[in-house]
Amino acid sequence: MKYNALRMILLYFLDLYFCRKIYPDHDDSDSSLVTKEEYRLYECTKDPMTYIVEIKIHTQLLVAAALQAIYAVGSNGELNMNDILLEYFGEIFDELNLMLLKYKVQLHMNLDSPIVEEFMTDMFFDPSCEMGDPVLLRTADAFKMLKAKYKNSIGLHLFVWVCPKDSPLNEQTDIQNNDTCGRVMGVLWRGSKETKDLIINTIIKALTGVIGDFTKESSFNSGIQGKLCSYVNKCLARNATDIGQKVFMNKYLSYLGDVPID
Repeated sequence: MKYNALRMILLYFLDLYFCRKIYPDHDDSDSSLVTKEEYRLYECTKDPMTYIVEIKIHTQLLVAAALQAIYAVGSNGELNMNDILLEYFGEIFDELNLMLLKYKVQLHMNLDSPIVEEFMTDMFFDPSCEMGDPVLLRTADAFKMLKAKYKNSIGLHLFVWVCPKDSPLNEQTDIQNNDTCGRVMGVLWRGSKETKDLIINTIIKALTGVIGDFTKESSFNSGIQGKLCSYVNKCLARNATDIGQKVFMNKYLSYLGDVPID
């Protein structure tokens, strides 16, 4: 009897520790604790697995150059272009993954072809941005190129476009859908901070169809759960595809400091 009582007490404290470790209060406040039960209300799968959605990133060369100039300050020239792109987009994906954790959905960032001009060598983009809406035209052209090359296996792509002069009449984002799962997203560069917010909102809209400001964790609630879970349940399975994969993992996928929680 005494052994069982001690065992129950030990299990209670282990579970409490486990709960704090795996489901931390991410707003840096010690006043509340996100419990396993609360997280389970949002989960897109009840098994010990996570949906990993792969997003391929492509930026125009001028965007990469702008980021290089920003990150060169204080780095003593130690960061190369790949490091800088990883730093910028890694911060964005880390924030998204932290907020998507309770749904058991994580985003995998693919930087295999990060420069648009090298990835789409046969494409022409009007550098003046005066021959039409640049985001709509370029994203549509990118979609056509990917569709012709990959047919129905486009996957998810994020393009960051740039113009020499911004116009308030131009769209800032665009999303082209390929059947049920493929997405080609376009975002117009508007400085590192505003572009970061545009990217976050565009990615969530691409996965859920919901329009909103998703730069704060409070926006990630049951309002998007159904549509997000519907997308990953339809588009991902245990076999890897161009969209991603459902894997045995319970982990916060971080690019700037991995924090295991399994």
